[in-house]
Amino acid sequence: MHHPNDSSMDVNIVQNLPLARRMALGFGSVLLLLAAVVTLATLAFESVRETTVTLVDEDWVKAEAVSTLEGATRANARRTMELLIT
Repeated sequence: MHHPNDSSMDVNIVQNLPLARRMALGFGSVLLLLAAVVTLATLAFESVRETTVTLVDEDWVKAEAVSTLEGATRANARRTMELLIT
């Protein structure tokens, strides 16, 4: 059976701890939260790294190929124009 004063008893347990122990618990909690934030940030940076690799290794190569093709097409168009004019 749940006693109505059980939650207040839990608070009293923490309040009855010596100050050094309460501070250690608080500091430990902050360290755990910091570890969680670092873990999430690391996972997010890994995702950014994968996207960057995709851009550099795949998309940039395609963009260079398109640029080369566009340059060749313009050169051909210029030569064709020169043939028609002269």
